[in-house]
Amino acid sequence: AGTLQKGAGRLEYLLEETLRLSKRIRANSGLCNGKTSLAEIALDKMRRRIEATRGAATLVGVSPMTERCAVALATAGTPLVLVNRTLDRANALKQQLEKLPGAGPIEVLSLEQFRWQPPATEVLLSATGAPGAVLDGADLARVADAPLSGEALLVIDMAVPPDVPPEQSRALGIERIGMDAIIEIAESSRDQRLREMAGAREEIDSALGRLRIRMGDEHVAPLVTALQKRY
Repeated sequence: AGTLQKGAGRLEYLLEETLRLSKRIRANSGLCNGKTSLAEIALDKMRRRIEATRGAATLVGVSPMTERCAVALATAGTPLVLVNRTLDRANALKQQLEKLPGAGPIEVLSLEQFRWQPPATEVLLSATGAPGAVLDGADLARVADAPLSGEALLVIDMAVPPDVPPEQSRALGIERIGMDAIIEIAESSRDQRLREMAGAREEIDSALGRLRIRMGDEHVAPLVTALQKRY
């Protein structure tokens, strides 16, 4: 029983030290700063725009990328417009999102409907597997007029090749963020984390040193007590 109690005490101490060290590293380093996931970077851009303008978000294409963003935005109560060439997959996604707690209004449109009469939207995320642009020319000009806030439409284009042509976006005053820019942000965050790892490693080595000393003291203490009693 004594051995079990001693083992439990050591385990509790290890857990406390681990949590304490984790908090210290989190507070003193930038390991948790920045995002390296492409979807998280896109979501961060969308959230900031929606928080500033309180408008709707449009997701073009039903893909793992748009589905992940749709779940996060729907959970936050963001009004969504789901756009796809065919309505079956978009309607299936809508049914899935409507089951989430806090989900806001969700509208489903075919790509052709959206091209001709885009609803009010502040940010558009496009991630289709189309071989060329899905929004260009007059269609893109109509979409560019969709924001009610008066701000330039924010387009996050995660398709390769691009769903929204960069040159036409610039000409229409659209703020477009393509895959090149998103990958650059991810790489910058990753490099920053690697630089911060050196300081975190020093913290861990120092904690391990203190742990070895304490465990060593606990191991030797009974022997010292026995020697004191005997001699």
